[in-house]
Amino acid sequence: RYLQWSARGFRSETGKNYMAGLGAAATFYEDKLSQGGRTRRYIDAGEGPPAGVVIHYLLKDTPTDEVTLTILDSRGEKISTFVSSKEECDETTEDKDTDAEPKDTGPKRHLSADKGLNRFVWDMRYPDAKEVTENSSDESENPLDKERSGPLAPPGVYQAQLKVGDQSYTRSFELLKDPRVSATQEDFEAQFRLWSDIRDKISEAREGVNMLRRIRGQVEEWKRRAKEAESAECAEISEAADELLEGLKSIEVELVQTEPDSETGRLRRPVRLDEKLEDLTSVVSCVDAAPPKQVYDVFEHLSGMVDEQLSKLQSLIEADVATFNTLISSVDLPAVGG
Repeated sequence: RYLQWSARGFRSETGKNYMAGLGAAATFYEDKLSQGGRTRRYIDAGEGPPAGVVIHYLLKDTPTDEVTLTILDSRGEKISTFVSSKEECDETTEDKDTDAEPKDTGPKRHLSADKGLNRFVWDMRYPDAKEVTENSSDESENPLDKERSGPLAPPGVYQAQLKVGDQSYTRSFELLKDPRVSATQEDFEAQFRLWSDIRDKISEAREGVNMLRRIRGQVEEWKRRAKEAESAECAEISEAADELLEGLKSIEVELVQTEPDSETGRLRRPVRLDEKLEDLTSVVSCVDAAPPKQVYDVFEHLSGMVDEQLSKLQSLIEADVATFNTLISSVDLPAVGG
């Protein structure tokens, strides 16, 4: 187990790329993997071994059933599951075939299920934080700019469980710490716990944003219908909708960045809470050691700020949204039609 290359990379969809990273000149093509993710094909540089646990499995025939690979910890608790169908994997990491591969939040990884020998590389990562999926206004953001939030598994014994139809095979393997590292097992465990807590808090913030945006979409639709009805009661609904939308916006802008991304705007856009937590992840993960006290203090501070905004959202739902629903039910708006 060693720290994976974590610098932000430079990638090109097509053609040659001439810099593998800051200060590392190498020419390569970047190819999409059939199992999801990307890999680099170097022309004038060597390649390191796969950055992760290499799992080989032999299929005597092309299976008619789904192939499933589950990574478990020593207690048998699931870490991640990967399947041969592209849509159902619960992991979103790329197949890191070299120690200098860039981060990519591209297609979900899935297993190959070809007759003969197959290979899968588990990158020793737990799942990343959940994403903002509802009406994201930052879709243009380069995925290479996003920090990986899933914690790196600490040294220890793990299991790989392969299932094909009603057949199941389980093998144990051990992650050993880099012998050059002086960190103890307790240090690794402390790093893993805090890293996991930060990831979970990022997920909480983004789940709140997803809920907020679903509510906003419904309020905007009711406002549109009320405006079309043109009555005194409906005017009251429009006014209440504006107040509710303003309250939702004040919470949203604290949790996530809502301004469109641009090359010239990145320096002037305020850094929001989910981004601050993402950046804190890079401090925890940059070295094999127990996190310093300052990191715990910053996490406690940011976590409290996230909880404050989520509490405001819950109060708004219980009060303002409930009042808005009562107001809607008192007005005879036309039913949805074609």
